[in-house]
Amino acid sequence: FQAEYMERYNAEDPDEERGPGTVRLHNFGIPDFASMHQPMKIGDELVFFVENKFLGVPYKVTMGPSRKLNYAPVAMAE
Repeated sequence: FQAEYMERYNAEDPDEERGPGTVRLHNFGIPDFASMHQPMKIGDELVFFVENKFLGVPYKVTMGPSRKLNYAPVAMAE
């Protein structure tokens, strides 16, 4: 994921004007790749990461015993 994200990020013109309806990775920044890992069970929760295909940004997903999925954006830096 990191290599593909950075390839798309670096291919964008960072000086392109931001506007309504324009989706660019530069609008979000660079994810904290170090916080991302393979799916694993931590305590009683399953933790994994997904990509929002429209925006191209990662989300951390946790699922506890109730099987309810909780999505949180991965921290981004500019």
